[in-house]
Amino acid sequence: MTYTMLGIGGCIGNDDFETRSITVDALPNAGILSGIQDICVGSNTTFLTDSLEAGIWSSDDTNVATVNPANGDIVAGIPGTARITYTVAGSGVCTAANAIRDVKVTGIPNPGTISGVPTICNNGTTIFTTDATDKTGTWSSSNSTFATVDLNGQIKGIAPGISVITYTLPAVGGCDAVPTSKSITIDPIVEPTFDPFPDRCANDNTTISPLVLTSNNGITGTWSPSLDTSNTTILPIVKTYDFNPTTGLCASQIKGFQTILPLPIATATPNGQIVCSDVAPNITLSSNLGTVTTFAWDVIPTEVIGDSSASGNTIDQTLTVTGFTAGKAVYTVIPSSGGCLGLPIEVTVNVNPAPEVNITSNLKPLLCSGEVTDIQYDSKVAGTTFSWTVVPKGVIGAFSSNGNAISQTLKTTGIVQGTVDYIITPTSNTCTGPQETVTITVNPTPGIFGPTQSTKICSGETTNITLSPSILGTQFNWTVLRTDVTGGKDSDTSIDGIISETLIAETKVGTAKFTIIPTLNSCDGIPTDVIIQVNPLPKPVLENGIICVDQVTKTTFKSYILDSGLSNTNHNFRWFFNDSPTPIPGANSRSFEVKEKGKYSVIATNKNTGCLSTKVDAEIIENLPATEDDILVSVSDAFSENPIITVEVTGLGTGPFLYQLDDSAPQTSNVFNVPKSGEFKVKVTDEQGCTNEIRKVIFIDYPKFFTPNGDGINDTWRIGALPNTNVDIYDRYGKLIKQVNSSGSGWDGTLNGQLLPGTDYWFTVEYVEPNSGIKKLFKSHFSLKR
Repeated sequence: MTYTMLGIGGCIGNDDFETRSITVDALPNAGILSGIQDICVGSNTTFLTDSLEAGIWSSDDTNVATVNPANGDIVAGIPGTARITYTVAGSGVCTAANAIRDVKVTGIPNPGTISGVPTICNNGTTIFTTDATDKTGTWSSSNSTFATVDLNGQIKGIAPGISVITYTLPAVGGCDAVPTSKSITIDPIVEPTFDPFPDRCANDNTTISPLVLTSNNGITGTWSPSLDTSNTTILPIVKTYDFNPTTGLCASQIKGFQTILPLPIATATPNGQIVCSDVAPNITLSSNLGTVTTFAWDVIPTEVIGDSSASGNTIDQTLTVTGFTAGKAVYTVIPSSGGCLGLPIEVTVNVNPAPEVNITSNLKPLLCSGEVTDIQYDSKVAGTTFSWTVVPKGVIGAFSSNGNAISQTLKTTGIVQGTVDYIITPTSNTCTGPQETVTITVNPTPGIFGPTQSTKICSGETTNITLSPSILGTQFNWTVLRTDVTGGKDSDTSIDGIISETLIAETKVGTAKFTIIPTLNSCDGIPTDVIIQVNPLPKPVLENGIICVDQVTKTTFKSYILDSGLSNTNHNFRWFFNDSPTPIPGANSRSFEVKEKGKYSVIATNKNTGCLSTKVDAEIIENLPATEDDILVSVSDAFSENPIITVEVTGLGTGPFLYQLDDSAPQTSNVFNVPKSGEFKVKVTDEQGCTNEIRKVIFIDYPKFFTPNGDGINDTWRIGALPNTNVDIYDRYGKLIKQVNSSGSGWDGTLNGQLLPGTDYWFTVEYVEPNSGIKKLFKSHFSLKR
């Protein structure tokens, strides 16, 4: 710059000037900053400038964010806002230029730690919670095949397996969404296993072990009823116990069974025996429990050899006396059945020497028919007794007997001479010696009786055996051999005419063989067998029953089938009503459909044998169903806390009744807890199937919160169970912000298109109680969560 002073006036000369240099410096330009401003703690970003001039980057709060002075790389520190400055230094007299841009650092969302039981049973529920202060997160399950979770963290077991339950806080600021997880195991329902209950013996007074309270597979619980220590029985008894697993265990209820075994009672047939030396006894062992019993014995011999301790069902050891006097063997037999020992019994086998026969006199070797024999004999063995058998030829009156002499009246059976051989057997203390035969010749006398015939009868009928003697005056004795038959006795006196004995066969065809011996003037004839077949009676069985009858029309709409239990193939049937002597027309089958209450009877006839059963009765009673007007259903008022549904059955219905809510299991209680808002079906039935009525009830409640986050779950708020009803919604200051209709889509959490904050909102609604028709006003509040 030059300043020139020009000459003036009379001063003429060179211009006078002064020169000074001025330097003009360019202004520094920091430019305009750009770059992501929202970042998360621990992350980074980079700010850029459009300035072409070199500068230095700086942060006004390095705790919140630091910046690389050279290149603008920013690293987040703690939550907060830091001002980032780009400074271009000035030159000359120009000061430095600054460009600024804020960076906001957001703390990482903390979903907290999930807590809750890690294991539940299949079909069970539990709730997971988080200690996070931010409750805007969402719950999810990694595998809904095993477990599902709702918005509140409530988990339901679907199938055995493992699922990971996650609580996720949404992305905020520059931070991504943050999850936290906890696994839950769905355990299967396990059936407890126990060793079989040991059988117990009757009258076992030893200490009884308590019921085991932990199963083989580790499940604890209790048994019901308590242990039954009674132990007296004559038949096997099975006692049943229910095992109830401890609450909380994934286990099912099972049953246990313990058998109380009766003690066997031994019987020896015969209970003692006398045998000769070198002869085996034949003693059969049996018990009241049949073939399941085994027997073992010890033996004490006296002057006998050949005995030994053993086991089996028959005592048949060959015994030999060691001297000339009688000996014996005493067997002590102990029965055993199912591990239970019965009381021992003693069986004595006496062993005797064999005697001989010495004929001392036979004064009448030749008899006329009707005369008496006179045969005398003895033995050198003291105490010997004698028996004989006879072999008659054309003679009657000779019969087997015993004694020290034979004195019998003999008669011939025709007009020719007959003989009788008496075969005498000596016995001393049950020991049989060599036989001696004495022959008696008998001149003939007439004597004959007509034959009898075998026949068939029904159980409970009499034999009616007609006896026809060939010689007038003949009398008869008989014995009876029964097979599966009771009744009928041996004759105790001689009679003539008819044998009339009542015979009984219970379940199968039996026989009674009558062995008849004719007698005339003390002479016995040849025995004759008459076999009576006894057919059992049919045994129908009826059970009492119930029919369903309409209360108003008194008509039966559910009948009852009486079944005799017998087959149509082998039987005919007659049915009777209320003791009428006349059978019910057309009722001739094994079963009968009953449509009227009363007493019913049936008589069955076996087609093959013609045998009739006794009359069997059954009583049929009416069951009146509850009608539509008999059933009263009440429900708690709308918006009630812990609402319940109560069902009352009045009128003439017989019952007892069962109650069912929707698809739940029928129950005897008439009270239900209402699980949610909405319409419910209440079903009333009875055990006989006579009642089947359904009622519909409605309970109204409101959602306690909603989350309008666009995930399709709880995005709007409305009271859906109200029919076409307006609901007014207010903010916390009482300002009306929305009116919604219960039949519409609900409130989406906005006002004039703007999102309202997450907080509590109030509402009022005028409505009519659906179950009473009473008009009411209800006020309450709910939460909007974002």
